[in-house]
Amino acid sequence: MLQYNDFPLDGTIKQDIVCFHHLDKHHTSPFHRHLDHVELLLILNGDVEFFSKKVNVNLKPGDLICIPNGVWHRIYTDSSKKYERVFINIRVSTIARLSTLQTDLMRCFQHFPLGWDVNIVSLTKNEKMEFIALCHRIINYLQSEATLDYGYDLQLDILQARLLLAINSKLQRPKKIPQLVHSSRLQQLLDFIDTHLDQDLSLKELSRRFYLHPDYLNRYFHNHMGLSLHLYIKQLRTDKACRLLTNGERINQVASDCGYQNYSSFIRAFTNEMGISPGKYQRQNVNRS
Repeated sequence: MLQYNDFPLDGTIKQDIVCFHHLDKHHTSPFHRHLDHVELLLILNGDVEFFSKKVNVNLKPGDLICIPNGVWHRIYTDSSKKYERVFINIRVSTIARLSTLQTDLMRCFQHFPLGWDVNIVSLTKNEKMEFIALCHRIINYLQSEATLDYGYDLQLDILQARLLLAINSKLQRPKKIPQLVHSSRLQQLLDFIDTHLDQDLSLKELSRRFYLHPDYLNRYFHNHMGLSLHLYIKQLRTDKACRLLTNGERINQVASDCGYQNYSSFIRAFTNEMGISPGKYQRQNVNRS
C-alpha cells in the first residue's frame, strides 16, 4: 500500500484509491494537481489556509473540500495548532463506474454553486463522524491482505459509493465561507504564466509586462497565493516537465519547453525539486499512467 510519506511530489497516483488519516505539527504542500483522481479533504484540526487558482480561504475543523481532477491546489498552516485531516483520492474512472444514469457521483466535483474551482461544505458532528468512519473502513480494506477474498472488491465499491453519495447529498447546502476571490489582475497573471511556461518568466520580465514594480509584484503575489512567484513558477514547470518526460519527450526538448535556458540548469532544478534526475524519472514513469 502507498504510505503517506511516499505520496508523490508530482501529484501522480498509480493506485485507483488512496486514503489517509494524518497529523502534522506544520504542513505546507507545493501547488499540485491530480490529473486522474479527485480528492475529498476533511479538516479535523488546525488553522488551515487553502489555495487554488481561483480562490483562497481559511478553513476550520469540519470543513470538507471537494477537489476535482486537474485543479491546482495547496495547503498551508502557520500556527502552533496541530494539523489533522482525513483525505481520500479516487480515480475518476472508478466514480464513473459507480455512478448511474440517475445518480452522478461526480457532481460534487463538476458543479460549483459559489463559482469557485472547488466545493467546500461544513459537516455537522454526525456527518463528520460518518465520513471518518467510512474512511477508516476504506483504509482497513486497503491495508488488508485479503484482496482476493470473496466480496472484497464489492465491499470496497460500496464504501466508496456511500462516501460519495453522502457528500453529493450534503452539497445541496454549501457553506458560505468568507472568501478572498482572486482579483482580475492576479487571474490575468496566473493565466499568463500557465500559457507561457516555455518563455522568460523572470520577475523583471513579468513586472515589465504587467506594469508593476518588481518588489510590489512579489509581495502582491505572496500575499494572495501564499508563496513566492519564483517558487510558484518552478512548481508549475516541474509538473509540466514530469508530464513531458512521462510522454517520452527528449530531455533537452523538455528543458526548452519548460523555459530553461540550458540543459544543466534544468537538470539541477528538476533534481532539487523531485529528488531524482529527469533521466531516472523518465525511466521509472515513461508510458505509465
